[in-house]
Amino acid sequence: MLRIILCFLVSLSILISSIGGSFAYDLDDKLDVDFMKAKEAGCPEIKIKDPAAAAAFAFLPGGGSFYTGQIGLGVLDLLLWPISILWDAPTSASRAIKKNKLATVEMCKDKPEPNKS
Repeated sequence: MLRIILCFLVSLSILISSIGGSFAYDLDDKLDVDFMKAKEAGCPEIKIKDPAAAAAFAFLPGGGSFYTGQIGLGVLDLLLWPISILWDAPTSASRAIKKNKLATVEMCKDKPEPNKS
């Protein structure tokens, strides 16, 4: 019975992750464009979360998700640990990179774009 519940939870989490990830592509593309514009404008890259630390924390139950501020995913990873290590390490690192890009774009949004002649 426990094995059936565990298989169901793993399947459900993979399904939710794949559905959620498919909707995020357009937002990530816009973020990448905005991030490149900020870098071209001379804004320094802000690093509020370390991707390597996020990946390392992922080996603890829910650690990578908690580190990047994803409390709900952290609880799910905690419940599915040690299996959750398979997806938590790479996704935590990518969430840390995304948070850094968002911070850079947010800091530089009021800075004028460089003149291109």
